[in-house]
Amino acid sequence: AFATFFFTVKFNSNGRVLNKTSPAVLFVFLMLYAISSIMFCFCVSVFFSKANIAAAAGGIIWFCNYIPYFFVAQYYDTMSVGAKAASCLLSNVAMSMGAQLIGKFEGAGI
Repeated sequence: AFATFFFTVKFNSNGRVLNKTSPAVLFVFLMLYAISSIMFCFCVSVFFSKANIAAAAGGIIWFCNYIPYFFVAQYYDTMSVGAKAASCLLSNVAMSMGAQLIGKFEGAGI
């Protein structure tokens, strides 16, 4: 809620950070990412009996879930809709693609 507030409220004469994005859409986008992140942590914690190992492995797996975005970003224009949707099954890739699209639409003034 705080991120949505800070991105969409006008604080000075320069305007808002995200002028065209609806606060409700941004809030839902960020909330879904937070929920998927929590669910990912629960999923990873099931496979380990010690908290230290789970925390270390969780951080490594979390980072590895972001790596496919580098390939998706490079071939985004040539990818099919199905390939884009399949890559969004990883929450970090989905968040990155969503943020990229929000940035593109804001830059275009849509």
